[in-house]
Amino acid sequence: MKKLIFLLLLAFPSLIALGQQAPPSVPPNVAIERVDLSGLDDTKLSSELRADIQRLVGQTYNAQTIEALTQDIQVELPEFIAAATTQPGSQPDRIRVVLLVAKISDDDALKANINSRYVVDAIQFEGMKVRISDELNAELQTMVGGNVNSAQLGSLGDRIGNENAGLNAIVTWKLQRSSQPQHVNVVYDVRKARNTLGVSLAGGAYHSRQGFSSPLFKVSYTYTPAGTLSFWMINSADELIERYAGYGVGYGMGNQTLRFELKYSSYRTQWKTNTLEADQQSNQSPGLYRLHDTLSGHATFKYPLTARTLLNGSAGLEFGELQMQSPRLGFQKSNAVTGHLESSYSRRSGMQSQIFGGSYDIAAGTGVIDSDFIYARHEAKFDYIYTRQPHTIQFNFLAGRVTGNAPMHARFSIGNSRTLRGWNKYEINPLGGNRVVYGSAGYTYKVITGFYDVGSVWDSEQPRDIRHSVGVRLSKGRCRNRLIPHPDLECFSLTVGFPINGGNARPAFILGMGF
Repeated sequence: MKKLIFLLLLAFPSLIALGQQAPPSVPPNVAIERVDLSGLDDTKLSSELRADIQRLVGQTYNAQTIEALTQDIQVELPEFIAAATTQPGSQPDRIRVVLLVAKISDDDALKANINSRYVVDAIQFEGMKVRISDELNAELQTMVGGNVNSAQLGSLGDRIGNENAGLNAIVTWKLQRSSQPQHVNVVYDVRKARNTLGVSLAGGAYHSRQGFSSPLFKVSYTYTPAGTLSFWMINSADELIERYAGYGVGYGMGNQTLRFELKYSSYRTQWKTNTLEADQQSNQSPGLYRLHDTLSGHATFKYPLTARTLLNGSAGLEFGELQMQSPRLGFQKSNAVTGHLESSYSRRSGMQSQIFGGSYDIAAGTGVIDSDFIYARHEAKFDYIYTRQPHTIQFNFLAGRVTGNAPMHARFSIGNSRTLRGWNKYEINPLGGNRVVYGSAGYTYKVITGFYDVGSVWDSEQPRDIRHSVGVRLSKGRCRNRLIPHPDLECFSLTVGFPINGGNARPAFILGMGF
């Protein structure tokens, strides 16, 4: 293996700058007896590329043909480098060609964008016909003549999908070799969503003061056009005051523009000692429960306002039943009307990008749908991300308000793996609150982030106590793991947060997966 990597490192400069040249020892008009692939299982190559390799057998050796083949391997497998060498055959007029392949992902110069070694000659489409706006088409054409930018290609592919949401299609991109060495064509492949079985993990965390929360384990099966059937399991103590564990099933149908979903979940609830004591002492507690079963139906939509602006939202009904353990045993209904509205705007230019996002959520428990909890819950969020590789600046803001008598799962809580990092939510307010304000600012250089968090959660009848924390975060994003399929989710992170509270700063350590 060391010999293989050494040969590839020697060959790499010539492959990038000049292209591979025919070895001078190869006599003219010799036939290729066989072609061997070293350093890579040929099953990782497409069937078309494997066929191209086999067609070389029996042909006259041609240096340009072999060079084109090594480039095809590199285009199809961007994290690999390919070179070719020859060895004598069984007869003087025959030779054996050996294709040497090895990973180059550890090369710092290519790590950020391995495909950047290629120049784009053209943008092409395959599969279903699509319509794109003049603005998006202009951005696609700006890539022609420049080096491949994988992040930009993925972003523009998402926008192609958003502008053609009614097709219910999947948009992917690939590179194909062009007529010149080190030049490629970008091909966007638009295909109808097929029947698929998916398994995913997302959102797992370990908080040194609050314990372990398992990631959401989800299995889904999509049968086009009937819809998607899903099943999930979770055991989480992160986002709510309670720890809840259980399962859920769901069914959804529709397209990317309009979709209908029906879900049922059943969770068993556990409470920390802090919350149990606060519940007994407070006359403001809405009561604790042991079981929480929910049946909900939602209609969701996505609509591209412009080529850069996406609007999406949902409206629905939730019917919940709580098996209460305090203030008295029994069952209570937690039924609510829900709504969600979200908008995002992205702008990219060269190495720079800006993303603005905002959302508003409302949940209202009302006697009209026979709810024992009568309340209104409002929550607003705003996010801003500015990136100029390898630097990123990010701001987040959250504000919320609850009026009436809301169940515990509808109350606000901060001081977990995502908000007011470093604090323990049970030290802030073990019963949660009906008011919340939170903000965060962070600066990221490559894989390390420094952050400052500030926020408060309280009840309207109580004084507001503002808390602060600072910390550092290491993260690895875009893990090539099918269990974490979404490209924006981080594969792994380690956070150390320090609460700022008058000199008694005890740090919290947080491990995360699939955020």
